[in-house]
Amino acid sequence: MHATNECNHRATGGVRITASIFLSQLEEASLKQVAEHDKYYFPFGNMDWIWSQRGRHWNKDGTASMMNDKGRQPFEPVDTIEGCEDRVGENKEECMVHGEVRMNCYKTCGFFKDDGEYRPGEERAVVSPELPF
Repeated sequence: MHATNECNHRATGGVRITASIFLSQLEEASLKQVAEHDKYYFPFGNMDWIWSQRGRHWNKDGTASMMNDKGRQPFEPVDTIEGCEDRVGENKEECMVHGEVRMNCYKTCGFFKDDGEYRPGEERAVVSPELPF
């Protein structure tokens, strides 16, 4: 399976390479089109999560960059169908199957970092001081 989930990019002793390509500034008028384009493994077309990413790495005046990234804006994941706790399975096996549970049980499956751990609004160097930038 080729996919990734939101991660905190802190050093873990291994290697993780992530590439994000943004071709334009995200605006409310384009949000639905962007979300519908990316529905497969992550971020599942979750418009709230996608909207929380706006302005992180690019903006019209050129002040946003990976070097001064303050992370996504606040976002609290919620399950969008009832009964996720019962649907995911004992070992959350349904979270790994591309289907209704994976596409709707965001909180129960743990696909998004909690704001307390992710700490939106803080420079990534503060959140992850071991990073070299």
